[in-house]
Amino acid sequence: MRLPPLPSFAAVLLILAGCAPTPAPVADASMSTATHDHAAGHADHAGMPVMAAPGPTTTASVYQLPGDWRDQNDEFRPLSSLAGRPQVVAFVYTHCSFACPRIVARMKEIEGRAAGSDVGLVLVSIDPERDTPERLATYAASTRLNPERWTLLNGSDDQILELAVLLGVQYRAAGDGEFAHTNALILLDENGAPTFRLDGLDADVGPIVDRVALRSP
Repeated sequence: MRLPPLPSFAAVLLILAGCAPTPAPVADASMSTATHDHAAGHADHAGMPVMAAPGPTTTASVYQLPGDWRDQNDEFRPLSSLAGRPQVVAFVYTHCSFACPRIVARMKEIEGRAAGSDVGLVLVSIDPERDTPERLATYAASTRLNPERWTLLNGSDDQILELAVLLGVQYRAAGDGEFAHTNALILLDENGAPTFRLDGLDADVGPIVDRVALRSP
């Protein structure tokens, strides 16, 4: 079956910029700002003008996207290399001290609860300048991420932006090396098409576990 083509990068940028009819700025409850004030920095973002991101903007495979991605081993990893098994994808950065560790913990929960499946887990850095492959390798080791399951990706700003828009993820620099970003886990099928999205830091990961648990290596 031939997959529908993905939007061009120019079209993706139009989506992000809101050149089509643009919704009024809203506060996305799934977004967080990493700050040193853990109690307040992740709960109230009513003053942050962001565009609504209800979900992925494509049903096609994101593995069609080109790009010189590098993994935590500093090896070339085209997105198409992730094909062949379901993948849970999240956008994070390793200097984040609150939301991102919780996202990783939730992905580890999926890993544990779906241990009999072949699900992969992918972290896409939104801070590629600091999150070099070497930094990603150190982070993977310090957080004990199984290299058989986990892929940590560094890409260019354009590549990250394109993938984020297609998966309905928002992020932006918030100053002092921090980022505001969507807290979402996105399940891709073995062909790279988004099939399920879980928003927020407290939502039950059971629906994702259920969707991948029936698959066996």
